[in-house]
Amino acid sequence: MSDEKLDNLRDLLETFMDPSKARQAAEEIREGERILRQNPAPEPSLELVLKIKAKGISQLRQRRRARIWRKYAMEVVAAAAVLGLIASIGLRLFHNGGSSIAYIPRAIWETYDITNEDSNLAYCSTEIEQIEQQFHKLQSPYEETNTAYDEVSEMEMELLEIETEFWKG
Repeated sequence: MSDEKLDNLRDLLETFMDPSKARQAAEEIREGERILRQNPAPEPSLELVLKIKAKGISQLRQRRRARIWRKYAMEVVAAAAVLGLIASIGLRLFHNGGSSIAYIPRAIWETYDITNEDSNLAYCSTEIEQIEQQFHKLQSPYEETNTAYDEVSEMEMELLEIETEFWKG
């Protein structure tokens, strides 16, 4: 260690301890560096360095293969899950021999008017028919245009009533 570096080290150590102890610590550090320079550590043999490198390369290859297989396995599992989901949905939808997509009761298919069985549905269908008639009346060229605005606002109010009534029931 050069004298300048030793002085800098001593100044630094004096900020943390007494000046006499700082000089003694700086001298011990200087002596330790001299001993280390006189007795260098032995270098590893070329064979040992090559064995360490070969082992590192082998481990990296194993990790790489494992990562590739793990990624492949995750893709296969995801594909199998999707196929299983599709199959289960298909089985549920086509459980009647593939004749219908969803289960619809036979009574609905056989009756022409199912509004007779459901009062809410009957009410809504009657209201829809009335609104449809009003729309046809508005589209007619023979009607007065002054009343068209009043009828549209009336129809909007009726639609709002029907909507609230439908969601209440």
